[in-house]
Amino acid sequence: MSGFRVDLAELQRVVDAAGATQRELDAALDRVAARVARLDATWTGAAADAHDQAHARWAAAYEEMRGALADLRTAAGVAHDRYEAAVASNLAAWGAVR
Repeated sequence: MSGFRVDLAELQRVVDAAGATQRELDAALDRVAARVARLDATWTGAAADAHDQAHARWAAAYEEMRGALADLRTAAGVAHDRYEAAVASNLAAWGAVR
C-alpha cells in the first residue's frame, strides 16, 4: 500500500480557487482594456506605437497564462472526479464483501 492520499475537499477548493482567480483576472483585463482604449483615443506617435506593441505582447502572454490556468483547473477537476469515482467504487466493492 502506498502512502499516497488525496483530500477530495481540498482538491475541490483548488478547482474553485482556479475558477475564482480566472474571473478576477478577466475582470482586471477588462479594466486594463478600458484604460488602454481611452489612452488610444488620445495618444499618437512613436510612443503610442511602442505602447501598442508592448500591450500586444502583454495580451498574448495573458492569453497563454489564461490557457494554462484553464488547463490546471480542468486537470484538477478531472482528477477530483476520478478520485471520487474510485472512492465510490471501492466503497461499493467493500460493501459487497460484507
